[in-house]
Amino acid sequence: KNDTVFFISDFLGNPKKIKESMLNLSENRYLGLLIRVLDDSEVNFPYKGRNQFFDPVSGLHKLFNKSENMKEIFKKKVKQHEEKLIEICKGFGWQIFTNKTNETHESLILKIYNSLK
Repeated sequence: KNDTVFFISDFLGNPKKIKESMLNLSENRYLGLLIRVLDDSEVNFPYKGRNQFFDPVSGLHKLFNKSENMKEIFKKKVKQHEEKLIEICKGFGWQIFTNKTNETHESLILKIYNSLK
């Protein structure tokens, strides 16, 4: 009771499954912090030209001849996913933080520290 649980992941999976995991812990009255660690390419889709993408979970391959045409669609889906995660966290009274791999860990720790004051 009154403990804080830190979840560290990219949280790119199914939001419903993430919520189910959080539900089990929230019943025990833990305070939770989700820390999303994402590569910049997972947020900004810097690809151009012909690229093949592979999903290691499903085994699917997708080839785009003009990857840049997918940039806005990709960014919109990333934003929608993020909004779902924020909504889930708010429902539990938890917080979510995002740290990109090109950012320092110290800046993340400072954000978390300032939010807990």
